[in-house]
Amino acid sequence: MKIKPTYEELEERVEKAEKLAKKSVFSEKLTRTLFDISNAVNTTTDIDELYEHIYKSLNKLMGLPNFYIAVCTRQGNVQNSVSRFRFPDLSRRQRK
Repeated sequence: MKIKPTYEELEERVEKAEKLAKKSVFSEKLTRTLFDISNAVNTTTDIDELYEHIYKSLNKLMGLPNFYIAVCTRQGNVQNSVSRFRFPDLSRRQRK
């Protein structure tokens, strides 16, 4: 006959199950976000629209008050230019 688990053991099992569920939910959100960005890369024709879409997708996932995308062009081993596309904190704009 099996021995019944103690209250503490049951609490520990519930805690582990809750942590596993949280990881699973985040993993699902991350996968959905990556799919959304991949889809935008393949369907968006305007580069600025793509950058905005990337920002919005990532912002939903983790909140990005200050975010920029840096694009570096190179010719051989020489860096020619760096362009930055900044997405300012939207909450600051809303406070004004």
